Amino acid sequence: MGKSSLFFITLNLILSTSAFAINWGHLVTGTPEVLPKGQKTVGTVLFGYGITDRLTLGVSPMAFLSYDFYSVISRYQIYSGDNWSVGTDFWYFKSVPELQGVSSFSQENVYIKLNTAYRVFDKLRINISYGYQKFYNEDSPYSLRPDPLGKERVFAIKGEDPYWYEAKLNAFDSEVRSPETHSLTIMPTFYFNEQYYLNLEYGVLGMFYELPLTHVGASINSQTKNWDISLGFSKSSRIDFYGDSEVLTHTEVKLQYNF
Repeated sequence: MGKSSLFFITLNLILSTSAFAINWGHLVTGTPEVLPKGQKTVGTVLFGYGITDRLTLGVSPMAFLSYDFYSVISRYQIYSGDNWSVGTDFWYFKSVPELQGVSSFSQENVYIKLNTAYRVFDKLRINISYGYQKFYNEDSPYSLRPDPLGKERVFAIKGEDPYWYEAKLNAFDSEVRSPETHSLTIMPTFYFNEQYYLNLEYGVLGMFYELPLTHVGASINSQTKNWDISLGFSKSSRIDFYGDSEVLTHTEVKLQYNF
């Protein structure tokens, strides 16, 4: 197939598809919104397909390109009513074995969310998300798994004595350190018109850590005929035992084409 033929096939696909728009949410705060059955989305965050009107399944190109992860991304809408909806996310990430020791990241985990949304009125929807992560490998995890001890405290332990550090950390791993991270966030969505809306996010990451993190975020979003575009960021921060601040920044940038 020549490049010109491919161009016209792609152009015809763009012009002939029906329009629908989805608020995918943020990295920590999900929504119950899913693809309609048979519809597809491609973009920075998700290559996905609507298996049914309630189940969306796909993979994340961002996880592969930015973090060297294989991924499975799914969202299931449990209930959808006039003003209230409930859904779940299930994400699975595993570092590409061939890149172990080369990549900046090394982890394997599942990330499960329970997402709810309530429409207060036409211009305001409240999204609430509870997240649970379980790590099977966290040699060098992503920023959504901040260390339960706090970065500076771990560095202090490492710097005092290698042998004492090894014994201390082994004891902490077996007695204190949990391979789980819990989060609870709320994200109001303000709709300015049919095209633009604003997500504002607030909550906690590492709810049961000795040092939990405050999580905040914001994104401005645009929905056109078939495009979902988001620009924003979120950050997780805390003050450690030594009075030093730790701030983790996450990009909330999405470019999705739905067809």
